[in-house]
Amino acid sequence: MGGNLYKKRLAFGGKGKRGVLILIIAFKQKEKTFFIYDFAKNKNNNITKKEIRALKKLTKIYLTYDDRQTQKAIEIKEFIEIFSLPTQNVNTPI
Repeated sequence: MGGNLYKKRLAFGGKGKRGVLILIIAFKQKEKTFFIYDFAKNKNNNITKKEIRALKKLTKIYLTYDDRQTQKAIEIKEFIEIFSLPTQNVNTPI
């Protein structure tokens, strides 16, 4: 989709191509991942170009958030944290 925005298909229910959940994800390698939007393929065939433009703008904003801004967004329920990896010191052996 471009602009750090990705569309991934997740099969469910054994319904073939119609049994697919479409996930829209904002992703910046080694930095951040945000789940942005989803829809069932059997309910909505695709998203519009206008929606894609809006999601790209949102992605651009979210990917500029620093740790403090991200934590604040979680605290005020703008974001819901699904999973977070502990931070590691790059000089510490694993």
